[in-house]
Amino acid sequence: MRTFEDATLDAVDLLQQQDIRLPYRSVIVDEAQDMGPQALTLIRRLVQPQQADDLFIVGDGHQRIYRRKTTMSQCGIQIVGRSRKLRFNYRTTEETRRFASAILEGVSVDDLDGGEDRGDDYRSLLHGSEPQVAGFPTQAAECLGIAEQIQALLEEGIVSQDICVATRTRKYRDKINDHLVSAGLPTLVLSQQIDNRNVAGVRLATMHRVKGLEFRYMILAVISEGTVPLPLALGSTDDPVERRQNELNERALLHVAATRALASPMPVSLARICRWQPNSLWKSVDAGPN
Repeated sequence: MRTFEDATLDAVDLLQQQDIRLPYRSVIVDEAQDMGPQALTLIRRLVQPQQADDLFIVGDGHQRIYRRKTTMSQCGIQIVGRSRKLRFNYRTTEETRRFASAILEGVSVDDLDGGEDRGDDYRSLLHGSEPQVAGFPTQAAECLGIAEQIQALLEEGIVSQDICVATRTRKYRDKINDHLVSAGLPTLVLSQQIDNRNVAGVRLATMHRVKGLEFRYMILAVISEGTVPLPLALGSTDDPVERRQNELNERALLHVAATRALASPMPVSLARICRWQPNSLWKSVDAGPN
């Protein structure tokens, strides 16, 4: 069985061995941080012979949620002296930026070419309310709290498709969706389909699914120890390097989900709050129904 990486290298070999020239003058790449060396090597081969400014690549190591890591130079892409870091965020608020950045505090993130990206030297130009992390004693209480928060937003005039509930797993996504439906709230579960904003309904999706999307309000549900980070994703490895990388991927995933909020993320958790959330933002909620 051939993997995606194997097939990509086969394509590179084919282009090289048969000296195939494709009819492309330039290539634009987004989300480069999630591309491995095979994909980037193929991208470099798409434009031959090489020309000045024939590649435009955008990426952010802080948003790497898959275990694909490489350097541009190893793939034949030379960016030394040709790269630029964007330092102003025009999409999310400064409060959301600080919240999301705190999730990755203290970890080393690469700059896609072998260096280190500090991640603390950019700012947002917009301002909004501070995120508040709410803790609930039971899953039923959490679902009730989420439903009440959504109802309050709808009563303020927020359209349903501007609200998204994101979870780490499909299991929790579906459980919360069932509760919202039983509460009479309009919902739309995002799986593989395109998010058509002309279709009403509060969106429910996994954190992986919301990558690349944005919503006015994001409710990050079940952000609790035992779920975030997901034990299955951390694995049972004894290799400290591999375990650190697995944990970094989980932290980056939560970071990405938080940055999908245009206004303010609203994280909620069960019992024990996720280890990466600032304790100063956490507030417990009295027990609801069991």
